[in-house]
Amino acid sequence: MTVRVGSQAALIATVATVLLVGAWVGVTTEAGQSAFPGVAAVLPNKFWLGVIPHIFLLLLGYNLSFVLRRPTDKPLTDLTIWTKTK
Repeated sequence: MTVRVGSQAALIATVATVLLVGAWVGVTTEAGQSAFPGVAAVLPNKFWLGVIPHIFLLLLGYNLSFVLRRPTDKPLTDLTIWTKTK
């Protein structure tokens, strides 16, 4: 979606999102609800698992791109719709 985010920022955001989803699913199980009753009570409905992690992934990856700069020595021509040659 953007040429700003490099592979390192994308990898970290992806791993963090997988951990978020795993923790969310784990806490909503029967064992998780008994171990963490306070956390399970404040989590949104499981149907939000398709929305919130995607937003988290995009925002984290983009914000990490300000810290973890993408190497500028590789051309990005034809990789996104913004760098597509006509």
